[in-house]
Amino acid sequence: MAVFDKSQKTWRADISINGKRYRKRGFTSKRNAELYEAQLIRQQEKRVLELPVTEHMSIKELFLLYTAHMKEYLKPRSAERDIGSLNTWEKFFKKELIFYLSEIDSEAWARFREWRKKISLKGNKLPSERTINLDLITINKCFKWAIKKRFLSENPFKDMELYKQKKPSLPRYLTVEEIEAVEDYAAQNSQHFLPCFSVLVRTGIRSGELCSLEINNIDFERKQIILRPHQTKAGDMRRVPFKDNVAKIFQKQIAEAQKSRRSYLFVTKTGSRQDQRNLNRRFRTILGALEKQGKICNSKEIHIHSLRRTYISHLIMAGVEAVKVMAIVGHKEWSTIRRYLVLSPDYIGEGDDLPY
Repeated sequence: MAVFDKSQKTWRADISINGKRYRKRGFTSKRNAELYEAQLIRQQEKRVLELPVTEHMSIKELFLLYTAHMKEYLKPRSAERDIGSLNTWEKFFKKELIFYLSEIDSEAWARFREWRKKISLKGNKLPSERTINLDLITINKCFKWAIKKRFLSENPFKDMELYKQKKPSLPRYLTVEEIEAVEDYAAQNSQHFLPCFSVLVRTGIRSGELCSLEINNIDFERKQIILRPHQTKAGDMRRVPFKDNVAKIFQKQIAEAQKSRRSYLFVTKTGSRQDQRNLNRRFRTILGALEKQGKICNSKEIHIHSLRRTYISHLIMAGVEAVKVMAIVGHKEWSTIRRYLVLSPDYIGEGDDLPY
């Protein structure tokens, strides 16, 4: 790991790979020291591919190698989440006195589940079954990667079972009255959040897509948002229509962006690119205040992604064809949009189409 040398006021790379310690001083930043460590790890990986399968590697070394792999190939938030799960697994293996891959038995995952249910790593809140499932999925991905790199001959957790999650039959969406309540509150108490909310709930784009919007993403002639492959979750280009009320918001945001000489349309108060977590945090604060006023109920069921569900729900209830909705919001699987169809009165019909 990168270590700051107070006497020299520089960073030092310090990492152990397969029992051998590598150290180098004089890096001007932590990032440069970490890049050097990642380079050493990649060199080690290339050597390992030429060796026969070995299971004498320590768990700590495997996690170091897999962490470097995630930082290079995963998005920052995904890597951060998986690294947190690996830290949890490292604590569990240490408790179980398991230090090498060869010492992991096939029932360790079951013991982890029981142990994890009773362990609170952040505050006093115990983890949900969904959180435990994410931890299990992460270690399973790590072992599959280890097999690919010939650190393992087989996955010790191949028979692992996840908690069965109950999916809600109907998505939680905001009513027109609730949308107006949020906008009224934001106009008075959080004007910086208001344009973000209004665009999200009226276009159905994801919060991450909103944060990545630049001036050249807006086509006023066709009244469409042009989302390019690197901006979308699926990696496909997508066009999202918008109305005049959203066009006015975009015109205002573009004017501010041009005045500040920036490319991103939505930024924080300090002028940096807007962040998904920041949006969700502010939205949750507004929902909590509105619930105290009695204008919104069950606010804990609502988060920033609920605005996308709200958009889809109101399109379906307005009678827009499901196939068209899928094209607008970027859904590829029919099962994703199918749960919204119960919102449409035309979905049930009147029995006229009975074949007998």
